[in-house]
Amino acid sequence: MTKTGDAARFSVMYEPDAMPISGESGTLDARYGRFVTRHSRCARGDVRGKTGTLFDTIGLTGVTNGADGQPKAFSILVNDRPQRFSELSTRQAADGLAATINGCW
Repeated sequence: MTKTGDAARFSVMYEPDAMPISGESGTLDARYGRFVTRHSRCARGDVRGKTGTLFDTIGLTGVTNGADGQPKAFSILVNDRPQRFSELSTRQAADGLAATINGCW
């Protein structure tokens, strides 16, 4: 995703401002329990991503700037979520991974 954003011919395909902001907007808004845990709160406002849910599959794909200042693209997919974990706790675990990629946790 980050290399696509650098190529002029793909600039229309890569528009980070169109993606929700962690803890602030869209499906990543804090009102949905996103980026509110002690592990992920530090990445509020720093991650832009797209969520996805289909039955017991939960996904988060996005971009963030790492601790080194360089853009990092990531995709987290949890397939066949064990029923003992709620959808929300699984989403929050993905948020924690995004915070780790961001370098704040």
